[in-house]
Amino acid sequence: MDLGKTIRQTMEIYIKNFETLFIAGLIASLLSCITLGILAGPFMGGFLMLALKVIREEKGEINQIYNYFDKFTPLFVTTLICFVPMVIISMIPILNPVLSFILNSPIAFVWAIALIKILENNAAPLDAIKESIEMVKDYPFPIWLYSLIMAIICSIGFAFYFIGCIITAPISCVGMAVAYKELTNPTSISGNWSLSD
Repeated sequence: MDLGKTIRQTMEIYIKNFETLFIAGLIASLLSCITLGILAGPFMGGFLMLALKVIREEKGEINQIYNYFDKFTPLFVTTLICFVPMVIISMIPILNPVLSFILNSPIAFVWAIALIKILENNAAPLDAIKESIEMVKDYPFPIWLYSLIMAIICSIGFAFYFIGCIITAPISCVGMAVAYKELTNPTSISGNWSLSD
């Protein structure tokens, strides 16, 4: 897998569609936080679907992040299933924050792919998670490294407090959508998701 090319693709898509993705990402992130994560599933799922639209060169509009509340239950259940182990890992005393961050990144990746599976394929929560794991199981190191890089990009914004965070946070979600596009069509963006061609 060409990590550099995939990341560049993510940045190009974000910059090219900055206004739409920035505003949509800001709304989705804020409303997810304000509702204590209860609405994270439909809002972040909606943002991922919006990102997929612009990646596929379809028309993407900000209000599309509101289109998936009919899938609230499976999206919420999937979010709960994925976030519980992330919280547990973060609370384990022997794991410092850096190690927890490293371990949680691939879980967040699986969560994002599972949300897309629910919205694109009408998958049930457990089926969506299983399908997500099935998609990435053959590429454990590239997926882990890519998800970690996306998480680091997202976290860079925290160094500049709230303003920086709201700019960088959507990038990681766009990166997950780019990864999904590549995993479902491995030659579309940066070759094969393996360490070598």
